[in-house]
Amino acid sequence: MVLHAQALRASAEDGTVDLRVVNGDDGAADGGVEAGAALSAFAHAAISEPGEIAATREAVVEALGVQRAIEAAGIIARFDGINRVADATGIKLDEAVGESDRLAVFEGLGLEAVASKL
Repeated sequence: MVLHAQALRASAEDGTVDLRVVNGDDGAADGGVEAGAALSAFAHAAISEPGEIAATREAVVEALGVQRAIEAAGIIARFDGINRVADATGIKLDEAVGESDRLAVFEGLGLEAVASKL
């Protein structure tokens, strides 16, 4: 998601990357992105917690306004669709990513606990 990329970029300005931004850890706060925590909660609700969509949407509207909340919803929908296509086609990580780098990212995101569906 664009928010996650921006937040990771902002968190890395001091030379480190805070992967908590991606997996929704409260310790990551906004990740250097305006209303980042609200946007992250909205994206998570839209994809995984439909019962929380209304509350998280209202938080984004309050923080950023209606137009930007609409834009955020569109971005969430597009990226979710892209990820579903990638998963369905079996796209793997680039070979340029070293195995140790790949494992560090997977562990940082808590992905080692997620079983492959392919």
